[in-house]
Amino acid sequence: MALQGLEQGLEFTKIQSYAGKVLNNLSETHRAELLKKIAADLKKSQQKHIKAQQQPDGEPYPKRKAQRPLISPNPLKFIYDAYGAENWRKARLVYLSTWRIYKFGKGENDKGKYITGFDEINPQSNNHEEIFLWDKIFRLPTDSNKMWFLPKDYRDHDRESHDEGHEKFNLSRPMFQKIRTARFLKSGIDNAAGEAWVGFLGKVANLAETHQNGLTEKYRKKIKRYPVRKLLGLNYDDEQRILNYIIDALEE
Repeated sequence: MALQGLEQGLEFTKIQSYAGKVLNNLSETHRAELLKKIAADLKKSQQKHIKAQQQPDGEPYPKRKAQRPLISPNPLKFIYDAYGAENWRKARLVYLSTWRIYKFGKGENDKGKYITGFDEINPQSNNHEEIFLWDKIFRLPTDSNKMWFLPKDYRDHDRESHDEGHEKFNLSRPMFQKIRTARFLKSGIDNAAGEAWVGFLGKVANLAETHQNGLTEKYRKKIKRYPVRKLLGLNYDDEQRILNYIIDALEE
């Protein structure tokens, strides 16, 4: 029996030999039922510790490094309606030659997103950057699409950010929240081999392996080494639950 993850197996040798003997003595049907229970249980335990942002042993994942927010090379032009429909006459045209995008709070939608920059049409007397809330921005098409379209990778910057003159917000979303879902984290059995497995497949496996083993990866034209963040692994509680499943199978 083996817990398989990424493209390599993660073996728990303490109980593998004992479990193998038990599995060999079970009928094919009972063996499949036992393996399915173990695979489903282990999948839930892996999802649980990933959701908690913890290694299998309970240690917290290393935090992301603080990064400066996105500074766009393209200007941005839009109507800003800070007062809503009742005071629409106070809406104004804004032109930012350079700007930064931030996000506070959780979630993948645009709620909590805001832009800072110097409005060149209506400059502030104190020469400070203004804050423009995302949900009050109405973008305008112009002769050049670059004037109002955001870069495709702007969502990559929804993370812990800081910049001179700004309060430091914890903008970091929990890591690996998509790949821990059933869409990417798979489980199954090989009844003939007596194996239950949990792991990632395809391109997601490569991403998971990078974090699992602390490998390097090319990121925005630079080579970046990631800290070890174990996505798959067994702890003492996992082993005890597996043993309980095996004991229950013997008593049936």
